[in-house]
Amino acid sequence: MANPDTTAARLETKPEGFGAVLRTALGRGVVRRALFLSFFISVLGLVTPIFVLQVYDRVIFHAGLSTLYGLLVGVVLAAVFDYVLKQYRARIYQSLGVRLDVVTTEALFKRLLHLPLAELERQPAAHWQSLFRDLEMVRVRFAGPIALLLVDLPFVLLSVALILVIAAPLGWVIAVIVLAFLLLAWASSRKAKARAGEEKQAQLSRDGQVTEFASARQVVKAQVLDEAVTTRWREAQHQSIEATLQRSVSTDRYRDLGQMLAQGATILMVTVGALAILNQEMTMGALIAANMLSGRVTGPLNMLVGQWRTLVAYRQARARLDALFQSPIEKSGGSVPLAESKGELEIQHLQFRYPGAVNDVLVALNGRVGPGGLHGLVGPNGSGKTTLLKILAALYEPSEGRVLLDGADVAQFARRDLAQWIGYLPQAVQP
Repeated sequence: MANPDTTAARLETKPEGFGAVLRTALGRGVVRRALFLSFFISVLGLVTPIFVLQVYDRVIFHAGLSTLYGLLVGVVLAAVFDYVLKQYRARIYQSLGVRLDVVTTEALFKRLLHLPLAELERQPAAHWQSLFRDLEMVRVRFAGPIALLLVDLPFVLLSVALILVIAAPLGWVIAVIVLAFLLLAWASSRKAKARAGEEKQAQLSRDGQVTEFASARQVVKAQVLDEAVTTRWREAQHQSIEATLQRSVSTDRYRDLGQMLAQGATILMVTVGALAILNQEMTMGALIAANMLSGRVTGPLNMLVGQWRTLVAYRQARARLDALFQSPIEKSGGSVPLAESKGELEIQHLQFRYPGAVNDVLVALNGRVGPGGLHGLVGPNGSGKTTLLKILAALYEPSEGRVLLDGADVAQFARRDLAQWIGYLPQAVQP
């Protein structure tokens, strides 16, 4: 178990996590401006159903041509204004998407650079690559179609309220429709959560096979391991395809159910509305307008059912990014300045165990090297030579004991300061 004092000295934790990066990227007022614009866009979206209502109930029955011309001018102006507002809102989200890409990718890259080496080695390269794909889900959530859907959803209530005003007999119908869509979205979310996790793990396994081959390509070619590597890759690819297929089947099922429910809503609205007209409880214009408004209600709700997979994928991506940004990183600056070194390294009661391992690699080591001289470290494979060198270079934290440079614990110095006096050349040199 790592010495807590040593760990605290070497590393630092920033508790705000990925949320702080998001707040910086989103800036102030973006969501408020989007909600403000969406409110007026939703209000303007009610103009056409009201226009139809007035035409059927006032213009046709009373031959009100002057009323028709006035209504026509008003609805055209509303359509133009609606277009301008939507374009302005689109520009806001386009700029936000660019800002999210720039800020979050830079923050993630810097975070990876400051992770301890032991933490980086715990996961395959495919895992760290996948975190950049997680940022794409963040961008989609805050600057993609799902972002527009989420800011538009609250204003569905405006359409519901207008239906209750102009076609009160259809109130219970629209309530049943909304409840049915919410239940469908809830069922879709449960399936999407399970399927998305399985698909993500399968894709990571497949990508890991490709990354492993790329890093060990010399060994594969030298020992003619083509068949073995191909077999492992095929298995991982098969699992990835199977997980994607199962997720696709589930998504398509709920999407088709949503479309069927939207069609059923139209049929039910027309049927109940026709009966209300026959009973003289509402007008023909009210039925047509209410049917148009119901489309504005079922459209976003049906889209929510289809986009729930995206929301689930975002939540899972956000959880992984939060875990990364809350993990300890190397200190950017030491607690004390590092003076010019004499070059004397000493280890005291050094002990090390890899995370998750049962046995210690190094046990109760003591010794001193330098200053000056040429020294060699000899031992059989797996005896801990490389591990010891990494500890001496402060790349690994000892489980117990400490490393002294000129009598001072290296844990109190930043890696950047130590690198000026302790160099480490890995066995695998990248070209």
